[in-house]
This record gives sequence, C-alpha cells and structure tokens, in this order.
Amino acid sequence: MRCRYSRPLPAPRNLSALTGMCTTMASEIILKRHEGIILRWEFARYLAVLLVRTIPPVFAQHQASKNGAPCPYNSSCICTAPSIKKDSVVFGSSYWVDRVYISTDSMGLNTATARLLNETKHGTQYSGIYLPVETCPANYSNKLDVDNVISPNADFPKSLNVNLPSDLEPGNYFIYVQTNAAKDVFEYPGTPQIKRSAIAITVSRPDVVVSSIASPTSSTGGKTISIDYAVTNNGPGTVFSHLRKDQLYISNFSAFDASAMLLSTQSFTESLPVGSAVPHSFTYKLPAAATGAKYFYVVANFDSTFRETSSANNRSTAAVTLVSAAVPSDLMVSAIQLPDTIFTNNNTAISYTVTNSGTGTTVGTWTDSLFVSCNAVFSPSTAYFVARKSQTKSVGTNNSYTDTFSFVIPKMSWELSDCFPKTATATAHFFLKTNADSGAYEAFNTANNVMAATKIIANPLVDHTITAVSTSADTVLVGRPLGVQWTVKNIGYRPPSLYYHWYYDGVFFSVDSVWNPSDPVAASYLKYTLLNRNDSLNEAKQITTPNLPTGDYYLFAKTNYTNIIDAETVLGNNTALLRNSNGAAKKIHIIQPLLPDLVDSILSAPSTVVAGQPITVVRRTINKGVGVTYPLAWQNNLLLSANFALENNSGDRLLSQKTKNGALQPGEFRDDTVTVTIPIQTVPGSYVLVSEADANSKMAETNELNNLAFHLLTVFEPPVVDLLVETVNHPDTVYLGDAINTVKWWLRNASPNEAKGWLTDGIYLSANGRFDSTAILLGVDRRIIDLAPLKTDSGRMTPLLTGVTEGVYNLYVKTDLLNNFVETDKENNSSLPLKQLFVKVRELPFNQSLAATLPQTSAYYKLQIPDSLAGSTIMVTLKTPDSLTVRNEIYIGGGYVPTPAKYDYKYEIPNYGNQQIVMTTVTQQTYYIQVRSVSPNPPLQAIMLQAVKLPFAVLNVLSPSGGNTGNVTVKIRGSLFTEGMTAVLQNAGNAIIASQVYFTNSTQVFATFNLKGKPLGLYDVVLKKGDTANAVLASSFSIVPTNNGGLITGSGPNTGSGNGSEPGCDPGAASGLNSQLVVELVVPPIVLLKRPIEIFLNYHNPTNVDIPAQTRTLYSDGLKMALSKAGVATTGTTSLYLELTELDGPPGVIRAGGSGTIIIHSVAPHNMPADPVVLFKLK
Repeated sequence: MRCRYSRPLPAPRNLSALTGMCTTMASEIILKRHEGIILRWEFARYLAVLLVRTIPPVFAQHQASKNGAPCPYNSSCICTAPSIKKDSVVFGSSYWVDRVYISTDSMGLNTATARLLNETKHGTQYSGIYLPVETCPANYSNKLDVDNVISPNADFPKSLNVNLPSDLEPGNYFIYVQTNAAKDVFEYPGTPQIKRSAIAITVSRPDVVVSSIASPTSSTGGKTISIDYAVTNNGPGTVFSHLRKDQLYISNFSAFDASAMLLSTQSFTESLPVGSAVPHSFTYKLPAAATGAKYFYVVANFDSTFRETSSANNRSTAAVTLVSAAVPSDLMVSAIQLPDTIFTNNNTAISYTVTNSGTGTTVGTWTDSLFVSCNAVFSPSTAYFVARKSQTKSVGTNNSYTDTFSFVIPKMSWELSDCFPKTATATAHFFLKTNADSGAYEAFNTANNVMAATKIIANPLVDHTITAVSTSADTVLVGRPLGVQWTVKNIGYRPPSLYYHWYYDGVFFSVDSVWNPSDPVAASYLKYTLLNRNDSLNEAKQITTPNLPTGDYYLFAKTNYTNIIDAETVLGNNTALLRNSNGAAKKIHIIQPLLPDLVDSILSAPSTVVAGQPITVVRRTINKGVGVTYPLAWQNNLLLSANFALENNSGDRLLSQKTKNGALQPGEFRDDTVTVTIPIQTVPGSYVLVSEADANSKMAETNELNNLAFHLLTVFEPPVVDLLVETVNHPDTVYLGDAINTVKWWLRNASPNEAKGWLTDGIYLSANGRFDSTAILLGVDRRIIDLAPLKTDSGRMTPLLTGVTEGVYNLYVKTDLLNNFVETDKENNSSLPLKQLFVKVRELPFNQSLAATLPQTSAYYKLQIPDSLAGSTIMVTLKTPDSLTVRNEIYIGGGYVPTPAKYDYKYEIPNYGNQQIVMTTVTQQTYYIQVRSVSPNPPLQAIMLQAVKLPFAVLNVLSPSGGNTGNVTVKIRGSLFTEGMTAVLQNAGNAIIASQVYFTNSTQVFATFNLKGKPLGLYDVVLKKGDTANAVLASSFSIVPTNNGGLITGSGPNTGSGNGSEPGCDPGAASGLNSQLVVELVVPPIVLLKRPIEIFLNYHNPTNVDIPAQTRTLYSDGLKMALSKAGVATTGTTSLYLELTELDGPPGVIRAGGSGTIIIHSVAPHNMPADPVVLFKLK
C-alpha cells in the first residue's frame, strides 16, 4: 500500500540515504533503511516524536523486493514503493509557498480583507513520495528541492513583479509578504512570518472627458465626413499605456437619448497625462438619402476598461452637421446575353448592360446579382441565387456600363427547386438584378432593377448503354469459367464526382429474352472508370457459370445495374442481350454436371479458453455430393462469432483463412488442423466457433447451406499476473555466426494468480546498454507455462548470433512478447543486464590460406588492415571443391557486418562456387566478411579463404573473346592500375595495340581493340606502365569469327535463321551495327490511381563486337515521365530523351555481351481519364 501524505514530512537530520518499501499503519509512517535503522514518527499538530531502534543486519526481510517477498541481504532488489531521491526529505530543505498581499490596513495582515496579488512556490511539492520505481539502494543522481536550502541564520532573497488590480479604490495601501503561508515546512514554535512594506502606495484614479468635438457644418448624402474630438484626463490619476475604447453615435436630436445609433468603436492603447488633450477622429459615410441636421456624440472609455473617479462625464456634447439628400440615380438592366442552353455544374459566362436613367450620378458600391427560377415572375422567395458582381463606378445620367462574369450552378436543376423536373433539360428563367443590395442611392427608383431571360437549363446526366456483348463459348458447364466481353458507352455527359463516382456492372442469365431483377447474377464488378461523353470502356471478364439446371439461357450484360449513379435517370438502355452476327438473340447452353457438396464439421476443439491463449481446432471437410470438387482450390475460414449467423459487418472475428488444394472425389474428406489465438481483448462470454468451407463461394454445390460447422466456446477473462525475468545465464564470449550455447533464464510469476498458457519469450542484443528500439531480436521461445503464484520457471535457447560487429553487448530476455497474458505491469517484462556478452569474429590472416567449413548458414570473418597496408589493393578469394555444383557468395563491409542488401564489395560471378573480391584502396582498419551458400539444401563445404595484397597484375578479362569484323572493347580486372597504361593482345606472331584504354579505377580498365581482319587464335592480354612494368594474363582472349547473336542483320555472318542482308530492328532502314541492339520495354499492364509507375527499358548487345551507344525517345499518351520520382512533378515530360549506354561501361559503345537498364518514373492520374489505356512508344 503506497503512503499518502497531506504535507511533506520534516527532514530527519541524521539520515543520509532513505529507500525501500513504504507501508501505512493507521496514522504512522515507517521508512526502512539499508543499515537496519527504522525511524518512526507520529503526527501531532506541531510536534513530531522521533523513535529510533537498531535492527540487526541479518533481519533480511526488511529488504524490499518487487513482489514483497524477502531477497538476499545487500542485493539489488526492485522496490515496491518509490525510492527517495536526493531531495528535501533527506537533505534538509523543503517545499513552501510565499504569498504577496495588498491591504489598506497598516496595523497587520488580515487575509479576510487583504487582496492576494500573487504567490511564489519554492521546490517541488510531494517530492520523495510519488517517484518512479527504482532499484535499491536509491539512485541519488536526481536532485529535488536542494537549491532552496536555507541554512540557520541565512538569508534567502527573492523578488516578484505584480500588477495592481484596476478596481482598487483610491487611497493608501501596504504590501505584505507571508512566507511558508500554507505551513508546508514544519516550524517551531510556528509563529507566522509576515513582513509589511515601510512605505504606503497611494492609489488615485483618472477622470476622462471628451473636451472637444467638431464635424463639418454641412454636407451631402453619400459623402464621407470626419468627426474630430479630443480626450482630456482631468486627473488626479495618470493613465499609463492602457487600453481604451471610444464610441461614435449619430442622432436626429440635439440631446442624447436612446434613439442615438452607434456608428463605430475605436480602440487605443495610450497614456493620458493629467490635463493634456489627446486628439482623435472618426470617419463616417453619410447615407445617400440622409437629410436634415445630424448630431454626433463621442463616448470615451465607454466600457470602463480602466476605473475613473466618475464615468458620468465621458460623453461629449453634440457636433451638428446639416445634411442635404443626394440626387438619386435610376439603374435598370437594359440587356442580357446568355447561351440558349445553360448546363448546371459547368462554367457559363453572362454579359449584361445596366443604364442609369435617373437624374443623379451613381455614388458608392453596389452589387449586380444573378438568380434562376422555374417561375416567370421574379420573387426572392422562389429564385435561387447563382452569382454576384460588385460595382464601384460613377455612372452619369443616361449613361450605361456593360460587364461580364462567369458562374456555375453547383447543383442539378431539380435540387434547386422542386418545381424543376428530374429530367435532362427544363425551361428556366434567369433574372439579373442590379443594385441588389441597394448600395447605390436610387430613392424610390428600384422597381425596374430586374430583367429576365428565358433559357434551357440542362443537367449533365450520365447515360450508360451497352453497345456489344460476346462470349468465349456457346456451351459451358456449371461452376466453370466463361469468358464474357462487353462494351459500355456513355452517350450522356460526365458530371462532377458527387453525382458520378462508381457503379456496378453485372452479367445475368435468364430463361427469357427480357431482363428482370429476379434473374440470377452470374458476376458483379465494381467499376471506378468514369466515362466522358461518347467514350467507351471494353470489359473482358472470366465469370463463373452459376448453378443452373441444364438448359439454354439468355445472357445479359447490364451496366449500373444497382442504379447507384445519381446522375443517370435513363436506365432503359443499360441492358444488352447476347446476340449472334445477324442480330438475333443468342442462347448459352449450360450443362449442370454431377456436383459436389462440401459439408464442414469440427472434430475437435476446446470448450473453454482464456482470452489471449491459443486453441487447436481439428476440422473435416467431406464431399457428400455426387461429383468431384471444382475448382481444385477453395478457401476454408475459421471465425469467432457471437451467434450462429455469419453476417457482414457483424463483428465476427476471422481467426484463420486457409486455401485447400486438390480435388475431392465423392465421399472423400480432408482433415485440417489449425492453431489460432483468441485475442486478449475478447470480452469474456459465450461464443461460437464457425468453420466455413468454400468461404469464397468459388464452388458450385448441390447444397450451399451446409458449409458451416459450429462449436460452442466459452471465453474466460484471464487472471491478472505479473511476469518478471529474474536471472539470465549465458556464455561470456560467442563467435559471430555461431549459436549462443546456451541462454537460460528464470521467469517469476510475481502475482497472487496462476499464470497458465502459451508464452513467447524473446532474446535481444543491445550495444548501448539499454533495452530500446535499437536492440536486435536474436530468437523467440514459445512454450506452455503453468506458474503458481510467486513461483519460477526456466527457459532456454541457443539462438544464432548474426548482424552485429565485434564488441561488448548486453543480452536481454523479454517475456510475453505476444501479449498472451494480462499483467499488472508490462514495463517489468525485460531482464536486467547482469553480465555482458563479448562477440568475437574469426580473423582472416593475410597471405595465409584459412581452411574452414561453410555451414548451411552464413560464416563471418574479419580482416584487420595494418597501417602499412592502408591504400593497398587486397584480394579475398573463396575456393571450394564443389565449385560447379554449389552457389556461393561473398560480401565485405568496411566497419560493419555486410548483408546481401548492404555491402561495400560483393562477389563477381553469379551461380558459381569459387569467388573472389578485389578491394581497391582499402581505408578501414577492419573489414567484415560474410560467406554464404545460396544453393538449395547446401552441403557442409570444406572451403579455403585467403586474403593477399595484390601487385600490378591482370586477374581476368571480360569478355574473353571477340569477333574479327570491327572494334571489340574488353573489361580488364586486376590491381594497381594507373592512368596512361597501354593494352596489347599478343601471341607468337602478332601484337595488337588497343586504340583506347579507359581507366575506371585501380582495379579496372576498358581496352578497345580494332580486330577487323585480325588472325583468329588465342592471345595473351598485356598491360604496360611505360617501360617500367608489365602485367600479363596468358591465353586469356580469343579472336573468333563474328557472331550476330541470332539477329537478322546485314553485318557479318548470320548465326540465326533468315536472310542476313535484310534489315533488322528498323524495317526499311539500312541494316548494320545499330540494328543489332536488342531492346525491351516493360510497362506494367495495370496501375492504380495516384500511384507511382516504373517502366523498365532493358537492352543488350547479343553479338561479339561493339555496338555504338544509341539514343531513343519514349513517348506517352498524356502521362509525364522522368528519370527520377521527384522529377515527375518538376521536369516531367511526355517525350523523354534516353541515352542507351552500358552501365559502368566505356563511353560511346555497348560492349559485346554488354547490357543496361533504364528505369523511367511516372505517376498515375488522380482521376480516371476518359481513356484509361495509356500507350507508350519507343522511337
């Protein structure tokens, strides 16, 4: 039971470290100390009695543990109650409150009459009582209430800024400060500590008046005038930068009364010195029809934002202006121009002319408004407002203005008013009203402000029709696929998505040639493709023939068959009948074969389960029909339901979904065992396990109503437990790639309830000394436990250690990974790092062959680079006696453990056992090596690893041969290459010097040789560094006859079928080298709206001679393309220029056997285009 205090305890002076378990007994508090001293003090009103007695150290039960049970003396146990940190309870300071008052009483503080201005809190309230759980002994790293310690006879100066309340009455006031006002700190004898200011504060108020006001002597209606006034403070108090609000009124009377009308309010933040007048002004536009004397009044500080000695004198005297009425204008609409047909939900322009037939010129701003109605007579109550245009201009007598604006009627016409019919078109009356808001002064000349135009209002209705229907066969078996093709055309319009967003197309069979809603639906398809006017959509689907008796049936395709399109009112043409080439109705002959009948049953399942725990269900599906099952695969589901009915959106929980494969003959059955977990959040109660055969309804059966099997299941609420990992044992050292042999841990149930059921524990490795998201999961252990209260159980694993570098780690075990148990505390499920684990990596020495075995898993090594070899070229080789039958890979990472997804160097030859890696200019001190076999079920291999520093050498040549009709560029791999080298092919009688040598890096160059007419045969490849050094790879290149790679071209002998003199890739163009590049454009056949698109352009040179690098242009029908995802939005284009070169190859050519891939990025449109098919052309 946690202790709760009404106020902090006085600090004991002789106690330096308090921690442990806190319990309450009546009104006393017991704190346990590690040294065995128990301090007890009982609350009196102002007196604390301290009792001290000594407890022998062997009294171990005073040590606290997490569950309240004894633990070894001086061990690190988890405290039940919070540990006390370094704070006031231990070190002598405390929390208290100082309060600042203002009062007119000079004789002393009376809090009943004084005003509290503010208070200051020192320290942290309730510190040392409700703190997070910590290990014993307490952690003193955190400090609370230490900085406000007041030593005996010491001062503790503080200051505070306060604002005096604005509602203080004038007079003299004193400031009082009361410290420890709430008696949070125990004092003796406890006399209140209060101090009063020596000097009184005199409070006085201002008196604001409007000392002057002036307005023009005369004016005309419609003009803007200025009302000037001055505010004076008659004292005695000064206003210092305070908010003030002034108001302006107008009246027809010289004496202010309730008829005065408020015109405006102004706000100021300013100072008002005593006796000084501060000027201000209001502006006001006189109404055009105003006449006679108008009286203006200003009220200063009208809402008493600051208190005054009197507010009765804040209103000014009257300033009078004699106003004469403006000359009225007379606006009338003299012309309207609108289209004959106006579509709703579309942009339309209107042009109109307004004439002033009055005697006065227009003044001010007015509004011209457009309305639509089904009535020929304008009435504001029946007309629908469409749009408005604001006008600010001077229009003289008999003058006019012409204006235009665009508008959209945002609804279908029948939504504007019930008087419009729900049809495609209707007669509508459009009314333009000038000066609709009476902004221009017309006096009584407003009867002629409206002009009407009668037009046709049209609604952009959808009108789907099916123009063609066909099938892939005339005869079909029940339950078998039938290809159906149909074309949907929209002969109407495409309205906004509010009215046209999706719809269903359906395929039906009928015994007669007239469709009716009772005809069985063979297939239904939800469509999001929206069609523009006169656009068509071709559909081709494989439907499953419904279970109908053998016979001839009419087939219908029907679009929008659920009538979900709000904007489609004509539905009579939505259905089309399958017809033959002559237009006559065509029937489909359906044969009902012998049908299966799947019956599901639950053979075994528990009747009770605790939420969060797994159950095993054995079920049987038997074919009780007379036919074999079809199709060969169907789906079985297992659900948890509250009743015996499976309904959509009823809350039934899917526990398992499995696909069953293979045919069931009549009478055959198939048993299936599934283990599922009942979710821990399942509400306790009675449920039904439902097993459903053919859950996806793919099979035609004689009886579809017996596919369900039921089993009653009672779900109990799990007992609340508390699982802790107390101790973990593991080796001190483990090699990377090996199993940790063995990790063993002890699990305690620190609760009064039994913990019984399946449990999953996980083993993690952390490098930062904390168990957080960076910890690496090494393995999981799933087992059944049966733990009585306060009992322990053990687990063990030998997890494989991968993915970490050499170093010291902490190993953690976390219990209940899958939340199979309800616990009081999930935060204590992880173990404490009691000892560390050192991960070692086997070292690969330099210039020595290391014999090792390669298991089915990966093997790891480290290569230490001494300072003397920094910048060198290192070759790592792997050799195996099974090089032709196994597939091995090597990855190297500098300073990190590599993976196939992340590495600095990787193997060179795919699908081969022996591998090598050449590391150029090594810079890291440590390189990690991963060796793995990717062969299926690889054998245990005896391998040889070696790392050597390479001299100037040629290691391999790719490609090792070339045709003798032109240039051939080869890739030469080796070490210590430099720029300016010479490459030579030579044998006993010939030396062919490379025309170009392209330096890539210190391990790779490209050399181009002109082999036209050169002798066939075997050659050495020689690299020369001037006259200083040569590197030779003997018999590494062959000159052979040219091979066109099977292409029909006019260059060189043809090795494929056809005529080698005919053009190749570009019909009609001259054949030659450019036609020998094989190009493939890979475009996804279907994409989703708004999703990114990737298009792959693959190309390769199948010949054994160089091909010049080429260019292509990729065109698309509307979609923008770029070479990066980000570029689609910024630089995207519908015609993308591409350069086809070999990746990481030499410039200007694609080598013999060379290839490349260009990835083109695009994005699908946000809305479905009229034509959903996008064509890409490569030219």
